[in-house]
Amino acid sequence: MSGLLDEMKMLLKKEGLLQKDLYFADYETFEEVPLFSLWHHIDFLKDFTFDEKNTILINQAIGLADNAHKNSVDSLAQDADEYFICVSVTGWDEAEEINCITPNLFISRRKTWLLSCLALEQHHTPQEVLINRYLAASGLEGYQAYSSKSAKDDEVRIYIVHQRYFQIH
Repeated sequence: MSGLLDEMKMLLKKEGLLQKDLYFADYETFEEVPLFSLWHHIDFLKDFTFDEKNTILINQAIGLADNAHKNSVDSLAQDADEYFICVSVTGWDEAEEINCITPNLFISRRKTWLLSCLALEQHHTPQEVLINRYLAASGLEGYQAYSSKSAKDDEVRIYIVHQRYFQIH
C-alpha cells in the first residue's frame, strides 16, 4: 500500500496540488482544479477496477479538500466564513475510455454567492447514486453528491459537498 501512497504523493506534486497558495488564492469567482491533468499521470492505477480507481481518486480529492478547509481559518482569518471547497466530478463522457471519472477541487472564497448560483440539489441521477455509493463504501460520513440546477445541457458535473457548508432539503 505504501507504493500507492508514494505514487499518489508524486501525482499531487506533479499537478501542483501540494502548494498551499492554490487553495487560498483570491479567485474572482471560483477555480476548478483537476486531480490529474493527463491520463498517463494516473497509469499507476491501471491494475485497479473502474470502481476501485474512482474510490481512490475521490478519497484523495476529499482528503485535500478537508485539509484545505481545516487550514482555512488560519489562512483566511475573518474571510474563512466565505471559503468553500468541495470535490466536483467531471469526465463522464471519457469515463469508459480512461476507465475512471475526473475528480476536481472546486474552490471559492465567495461561498454565499457561489451556492446561490449553483442551486445544488439531489436528483438521484445515476451519477449521483454512483458517487454516493463510493462515499458510503469509503465511510465518508457527512458527504453527499449533488447536481446543479443551473447546469442545463452542460457537461454532467456532480458536486461532493460536506454538510458543514449547508443543509440542503
